[in-house]
Amino acid sequence: MDAPETPKINKRTGHINKPGQPYGEESWKALDAKIMGRQVRLDIIDIDRYKRMVGVIWIGNRNINLEMVREGFAEAYVEYLKEPYRAPFIQAEK
Repeated sequence: MDAPETPKINKRTGHINKPGQPYGEESWKALDAKIMGRQVRLDIIDIDRYKRMVGVIWIGNRNINLEMVREGFAEAYVEYLKEPYRAPFIQAEK
């Protein structure tokens, strides 16, 4: 999934280095409500061009990434979606 960015704050100065995107805070709060304080499983499916892990977050049988897309808090990041994940994410985005 690709979710809107939240503002990036300089920890030393407390100033915003990079503004967030529209609905970034709402997306973060939705994800926080789903996973904070819970044990999750992360399936790494790829490494992106910035050397970040691309993965799927699971709580039990719940695919949290798919829930975020289905609820409109994120988009399907098709560049890194492979089967068996691709079709459900594209369908959820519709």
